[in-house]
Amino acid sequence: METLIGRSALKVAVQVRDISTELLPLDNSFIPFDILFKIGIAHFENQELTLKSLFTGLPHSEMGIRYHFRRLLANGWIELHPSTTDRRTKLVTATQRLLDQLMLLDLAFAKMVEQHGSDTDDRLADANGSPSGSIGKPHAQ
Repeated sequence: METLIGRSALKVAVQVRDISTELLPLDNSFIPFDILFKIGIAHFENQELTLKSLFTGLPHSEMGIRYHFRRLLANGWIELHPSTTDRRTKLVTATQRLLDQLMLLDLAFAKMVEQHGSDTDDRLADANGSPSGSIGKPHAQ
């Protein structure tokens, strides 16, 4: 059985892929997507990300990660820095180039969610005979 939410979720997933491919060097692979997003999340959560934890925290082969990591590093998307607490440890950080693109991606996602959220509310309301936009929202008292 096809659901309204299911169709909408599939459309959103395709849009996420399309927007991400426009703004980031993904090369039709989930590996650079995962690398860049893990580094971006660490940055925005003010967490240090070691090279080792990046490589062990992704569900891809080390060779695949290494290939894409080197390419992202060479093209100025990410940087490696020595740790200030342990000379043996290298930290992976986002460059301003990556941060700028992630901010554009965030804006595009917010707009897309806003658009699809209201579309889904309207379709659910039509299907249930409820007033538009009232599904899943608290009622005013």
